[in-house]
Amino acid sequence: FGENPVCQLFNYQTHVLYSIKTLQKLDTIEVHEESRRLAEATYGKKKMYYNMKLKGLRRHISDIARSTNKKRADAVLKLHDALTPVHKKIMQLENQIRQGDQDAATMTE
Repeated sequence: FGENPVCQLFNYQTHVLYSIKTLQKLDTIEVHEESRRLAEATYGKKKMYYNMKLKGLRRHISDIARSTNKKRADAVLKLHDALTPVHKKIMQLENQIRQGDQDAATMTE
């Protein structure tokens, strides 16, 4: 049959021994109770390790999201502060144009 590529995976034997409790032979080798206990202990340690890594990554993602949201809010506030005087000036100019139009209409009457 040839070599199975699954056999090349890291911790393949540990995972198989942990997952298939009734397995009697693995890769033509008899499975002993000691191997099974070792696989269970290794699997438990790895599971705890990866859960801790996952928790750390989620915390890091949360920190990045919080930081990004703060920077976005600061940028929006800064933009608002920069645009407020421009908006006021536009309103003044529009009022002056309206006033000028009213004055011109009054003169032509």
